Amino acid sequence: MATAPELLSTYLEPIAEGLTPGQAEKILAIRPTDELLNRAQELADKSNAGTLSEQERAEYEYYVDVDDVIGLLKAKARCLLGRQAS
Repeated sequence: MATAPELLSTYLEPIAEGLTPGQAEKILAIRPTDELLNRAQELADKSNAGTLSEQERAEYEYYVDVDDVIGLLKAKARCLLGRQAS
């Protein structure tokens, strides 16, 4: 059985195959806002302390899931740009 990252990568592959170098560069430029980083850190701290509410846990899991998707897209964008440079 495929792991979650492998499954996600499989679904993102068709998107990645259609990326242009310009789109890949835009994906690599994506950065979270300071507000988002601060909120994610707040939730991480509460998670580590075991004090997350159910709503906060769902929010934190959503942030982690989105970060996984963006991380995979960035990896695919780097691969594309690496092939273009070769």
